Amino acid sequence: LTFGKALMESGWTIPGSLHQTQIWPQRVAALPGRVAYFLVDAFRFEMGADLFRQVSEALDTELSPAVTVLPSITPLGMAALLPGASSSYSVVEHQCKAAAKIGETILSDVNDRMKHLKAMVPDATEITLERLLQDSPSKVSAKIEKARIVVVRSQEIDALGEKNELLARNVMDTVIGNLARAVRRLAGMGI
Repeated sequence: LTFGKALMESGWTIPGSLHQTQIWPQRVAALPGRVAYFLVDAFRFEMGADLFRQVSEALDTELSPAVTVLPSITPLGMAALLPGASSSYSVVEHQCKAAAKIGETILSDVNDRMKHLKAMVPDATEITLERLLQDSPSKVSAKIEKARIVVVRSQEIDALGEKNELLARNVMDTVIGNLARAVRRLAGMGI
């Protein structure tokens, strides 16, 4: 109760903490060169810490928490990670459900989010974690060769969590291991 009251009084912010809507401008767009941006539905800080440990050979790493948007459901949280969210993010009702709105664009699903991303960042491309790991290196390279931002999408944890929480917990380690493999594969391609 005390924490909730303090959070409400502070305008739902935690001073000095990165907000989820700031991740794009501060942690992605600001980086030079070609960048991989992993959008993993239902990914939480403790999973990030596991991934961080699994890619310990990376030269420039940082693990830091971010305050999420509320309510913390996939369509809203994933939209908060996109370009434009830092200056114009809101939650709206769309077709009787909560949806994110950036500028004048309503983002209710992954297709809307990727369309928005590509409109804002024409030199971005997307690939699923599955395709990144299963396709041949030449096929992956051809798909991402001209992209400055490579968005790697994964919905495995979220999809399993909605169907079977116990099974989702059991496969989280596998997904985290796959993410580490994907990081190494992209690093090998100059990303």
